[in-house]
Amino acid sequence: MKHILIVILSFIIFFPITNCFFQNIFSEENDIIELKAIKFNDDFQQKNNSQMPFYKKDGWVLDNIFPEVTGIPDSLHDVNTYFMYLNFDQALLQAYNAKYIGKEVFENYFKKTNLGTIESIDEYVKTFVIVTSGKSIRNEKYYMIDTNNDFDFSNEICFPINSGYQNNTTHKILFDRVINKKVKKDSTWISLSFAEDEILFRFDEYTLCKFQFDSIQYEIKSFPSKIGIIVNYGSPCFFEISNLSNSTTQTRNYNEYIKLNNSDYKISCSEDGLKIRLSKSINASKKGSTQYGMPPIAFKAIDLKGHKIGFPEDFKNKIVLLDFWATSCAPCVHEITTTYKDLYKKYGTGNFEIVGIANNSTCELISFIDKHKIAWTIIPDGEEKRIQKMYEVYAYPTLFLINPQGNIIAKDMELRGNKLEIKLDELIEDK
Repeated sequence: MKHILIVILSFIIFFPITNCFFQNIFSEENDIIELKAIKFNDDFQQKNNSQMPFYKKDGWVLDNIFPEVTGIPDSLHDVNTYFMYLNFDQALLQAYNAKYIGKEVFENYFKKTNLGTIESIDEYVKTFVIVTSGKSIRNEKYYMIDTNNDFDFSNEICFPINSGYQNNTTHKILFDRVINKKVKKDSTWISLSFAEDEILFRFDEYTLCKFQFDSIQYEIKSFPSKIGIIVNYGSPCFFEISNLSNSTTQTRNYNEYIKLNNSDYKISCSEDGLKIRLSKSINASKKGSTQYGMPPIAFKAIDLKGHKIGFPEDFKNKIVLLDFWATSCAPCVHEITTTYKDLYKKYGTGNFEIVGIANNSTCELISFIDKHKIAWTIIPDGEEKRIQKMYEVYAYPTLFLINPQGNIIAKDMELRGNKLEIKLDELIEDK
């Protein structure tokens, strides 16, 4: 009887957990799949390994967008305090509203950075990461983090800066996020590394959800953007979709497609990464994408010479390098004026074409093209950034290589330096 009671109790205890997991059950009948995710510390996987520097109040015209801090221990000397905003346009707007910065400065930076305050609010938002460092009476180095974002270090812990000025410990911090004009409390983890005159930080987090699709169990991990000073799961974050039944994984960027059985679903998520959405797409291969094995996204445009361009239909049966670039990008200019010019002379006789999408106006491009005698298709896209938005481009150069069958076969770092020529040699030989 005792054993039977234990079995019954075990069933009662574990059944709700199991049942809760399998509530996320879907099939190809579901056109929309909405999932709730949980946030985790990415301390070990470190998918987002890009580091960013802090600012110090050292006479910069925008010093006043950062708050005043209190509570730094008197026992520390040679103190430096470091700041970072997680939402620059919000920090800029609220500093202007509080008269911490003038109208001229506000408008200058507003225009310079092409920022929009449409998603900003008049309420003060704690959108900062603040770290202070100093030396003890024994000249030992310490740092502190404003983990609760109250601008007060009196309730924080001092951590030693170990030898080599590296620190692999992650720290959880709280901050405010603006979503749909409302302030939402959020949190993240950061890790720090130290140099003599600066501190670098990195976001270390991901979100996770699980679901079942036609008896197959899946797990989705979402990793925040690596671009800019943000911790944002909107574009251009990326996802790992694991089939737990056969231990296979698909890696996809924001708004790309994943395959569930015989159906294609476009994957996206909320800015905080806690809501993941899968939307079924009929004929996804015809719509185009930015992922391997799919045709590129179609667009129509006017090139620098005034010709109407229909991409990719105007370049059928050719190898095409789709190059997103800007004249302000030194690596872009170097490869265009050296590598690309040589490769275009070598292959550009009907087999190979380059389509350059420039983050510049027509006026800015004309002198550059004339100076360097660029012969391939150049499309100005610097004002509305219409094509760049379609392709989720946030850094230059962004590259896509399309084979004669019309599918993307290589991207970005796979095409830098001499790697592009190697790919072209292989494709020309196969053709």
